[in-house]
Amino acid sequence: MQPLAYEQFTQTLQEWLIADERVIALIALGSLAEPTRHDQWSDHDFWLITKVDCQEAFLSDLSWLPNADEIVLAFRQSVSYYTVLYRNGHTVEFAVFDLEQLVRGKTNRYSMLFDKAGIAPIIQQLQEATISSLREQQAETRSDEIINYFFLQLHAAVQRYGRGELLSSQQHFQAALSNLLFLIARYIPCQDASVTDTFDKRRHFERSYPTIAQEIHAALQQTPPLAAVQFVEIAAQYLAPLIPSYPLELAQVIRQSIHSTRV
Repeated sequence: MQPLAYEQFTQTLQEWLIADERVIALIALGSLAEPTRHDQWSDHDFWLITKVDCQEAFLSDLSWLPNADEIVLAFRQSVSYYTVLYRNGHTVEFAVFDLEQLVRGKTNRYSMLFDKAGIAPIIQQLQEATISSLREQQAETRSDEIINYFFLQLHAAVQRYGRGELLSSQQHFQAALSNLLFLIARYIPCQDASVTDTFDKRRHFERSYPTIAQEIHAALQQTPPLAAVQFVEIAAQYLAPLIPSYPLELAQVIRQSIHSTRV
């Protein structure tokens, strides 16, 4: 969606909802909460807060959304959440809560588009609790387990490729890539902290780690065996010096195994 159309969508949404007496607040999330990060791929991500017992009216009838007649998919993912796709490809993700249900929400980035009842402090508390919980969960994830999975996934990817199971090989390789990005984000300070995503630090990786991202992209242009060799070397260069429990012997065994089975 182009910038002018994006802003018009936002303005229409605000105007319609602020005039509805059932609505208490409209809270922008994600890139909608930070106008400087809008681009043509940005969706509209928000929470709609209603008075008690008004929630279902907005969930069962989506005519309050701008250009509702252009919706091609309205997917209700859970009790309170929707993902909506428009004919022009624009995506809207939203939740509708009343004040009692608001405690279900989790957000790391938001802005209040309007607030009729002064609930901003509640949203701030939710944000702080969300970030604290995510940090605790991430801290509990053991690096030695992740790096072991990384090497085993690379090994399986090469074996499946050699057997002709190309799709299965890609699945294992993508899992290894995910773990590599996770470990890099954990151990190496990013170059652009303004784009860090608390929910998933692997997002915006190209801006956070431009040099490493280029190396990874170059590796991904190769066949799985050649790419796996490059991934082992990337891990050796960037992670081995930083992870005390880095499995040097395992890395060497995987390196040799990849070379011996490479086709």
